[in-house]
Amino acid sequence: MGAEICVVCRPTSVPGEVVEGSTVAQCGRCGCDVWLAPSSRLIPFDMILCPACAVAETVGEEERQWAVTVASLHEAAAHLAKRRRRGN
Repeated sequence: MGAEICVVCRPTSVPGEVVEGSTVAQCGRCGCDVWLAPSSRLIPFDMILCPACAVAETVGEEERQWAVTVASLHEAAAHLAKRRRRGN
């Protein structure tokens, strides 16, 4: 069986900027609202998790792998470039 693909998303309760086009989704474990970025919607994921639940899911799992998609890197670069243009 293939590995489960989980997307880790920032809770909406955590202050900070949100990537343009993000939508509100729910953590599949605790149900809290999280920001789901546009690039994350492009991959076939099995579950959305908040950071706290992602850590809890990995306790005792030696083989868990974490990855960042190319689309996520492009999205982050565009977001940072926009901030620089605004002077933030």
